[in-house]
Amino acid sequence: MERLQLRVWVGVLCLACVASVSMADAISVNIEGNLGISVGGQTAGVVSVGNWNEYAGGAGNTLSGLVDDQGVATTAAYTMTASNPWSTVENPAIPGDPGSNAMMNGHNYLFPGETLNLWVAGVPYTKYDIYVYYNSQSVVNNSQTFTLLEKSASLLANENTLPGVVTAFVECTGANNGNYIVFRDVDLSVFTLQSTTTPGAQMGYLYVNGIQIVEVPEPATMVLLGAGGLLTLLRRRK
Repeated sequence: MERLQLRVWVGVLCLACVASVSMADAISVNIEGNLGISVGGQTAGVVSVGNWNEYAGGAGNTLSGLVDDQGVATTAAYTMTASNPWSTVENPAIPGDPGSNAMMNGHNYLFPGETLNLWVAGVPYTKYDIYVYYNSQSVVNNSQTFTLLEKSASLLANENTLPGVVTAFVECTGANNGNYIVFRDVDLSVFTLQSTTTPGAQMGYLYVNGIQIVEVPEPATMVLLGAGGLLTLLRRRK
């Protein structure tokens, strides 16, 4: 009997884990700049999904009706404000992941002392995480600060790389070098990410390659899913 109960609970936990992944909807934006380097029909990102929205050109362009990872149009819209942003190519080499290579390749960037704003409205999720990707292999010892203005929450984005060595995603927690940061458990329908820097010991360029808005499933939903899985397993044992 105890062995049966153990198997049942293991099955429930597995079902809950699978459900938490499958129910995590995501809205992804690739900042391709003026270079036309798109993710296309490929998957990309730490949360590896497809149907990326492509943000072409410089500042001021607004993408409305952003699609989610299933290709379904949402209420979300994205735009960037900056003074005279530039575009460049970085040529990362993430093995077996051409979509992420494309996303981490082209980006918009600004010089030290300027300000970059990423604005998203109409987020359809109650709670979500924001992934911000940055990669500038040609700039060594670079540092910028991203601030979620509506929450007054800031994250330091450090990178210390040389050309050709970006081969994986590494989250920057402020004490290490990386190529993406995460603002977790955000509950805003509209948010602004502002990147700033002060020229100094670090190079201080501002740059962004892409963002992902990833839904955080509600705990109550996960309990219901687990209960459903438990009932299913018990019925099968009868």
